[in-house]
Amino acid sequence: MSTELHRHDINDKSWALIEPYMLGKRGQWDGIAEDNRRFINGVCWILRTGASWRDLPIKYGNWNSVAKRFRDGSSMGYGRTSSKNLSTTRTTNGS
Repeated sequence: MSTELHRHDINDKSWALIEPYMLGKRGQWDGIAEDNRRFINGVCWILRTGASWRDLPIKYGNWNSVAKRFRDGSSMGYGRTSSKNLSTTRTTNGS
């Protein structure tokens, strides 16, 4: 799998803001995620295109795994917490 960024993938500056809030890092209880950045890029692709999960390009991982991880995280409130923290970080940094 290529690690190069594509036109619509999240850039390094944005990833640096998001990455500390991601679950699935070594040493966390939930287990280790294969590639958090690829997961975020896949979710962004779905949101941007409005396509169904089954149409997710394979470069973002198995559609079912990405969709399940998104549903599981959303139902536990991870997205709401991260969004709140990111907006606080953004205003604090003046971005």
